[in-house]
Amino acid sequence: MAAADISRPSGPSLYEYFLGGSDHRPADEALAAELEAAYPGAGQLARDNRAFTLRAVQWCASMLGTGLFLELGAGYPCGQAVHDAARRGVTDATVIYADRDPVVVSHCRAVYAGLEGVGVVSGDVREPGKVLESAAALGADLTEPAACVLCGTLSSMDAETARSVVAGFACALPVRGSCE
Repeated sequence: MAAADISRPSGPSLYEYFLGGSDHRPADEALAAELEAAYPGAGQLARDNRAFTLRAVQWCASMLGTGLFLELGAGYPCGQAVHDAARRGVTDATVIYADRDPVVVSHCRAVYAGLEGVGVVSGDVREPGKVLESAAALGADLTEPAACVLCGTLSSMDAETARSVVAGFACALPVRGSCE
């Protein structure tokens, strides 16, 4: 794995900074200050996005009984996680975190090590087949309906790529409820 260039900000650590975590770099703090100056409320927007994500996950688990969640573009662990929200509705929910950033994957594996039903895969969401293959290798039952959590991920892509990513996962996974 190539060494991370800590002199440059990164999307995952900038987002983690706005969420109040500790895995950011001085470059992220500097960019966050610039963003807040140019767009007051940028940090609050990140926190609101994460709060929505966790509410949506809990709703899927509680109201639909969804027991498999794939957080695609997981980012650094910070505060409450998807598996925490999912397990408020389905106590034995399986959660697979996927990210393409090797530093993020390493952090996730360290933080989530030993948690039953929680796995971390290295993979690019633009390659749904590979991500799902890795998730299955960790024991995710892909014959069951799953919720794909893409909050904050699709906005970094052009529209065509985002549509392709969603279609790739949607076509590969079973659906239930209002999606049928």
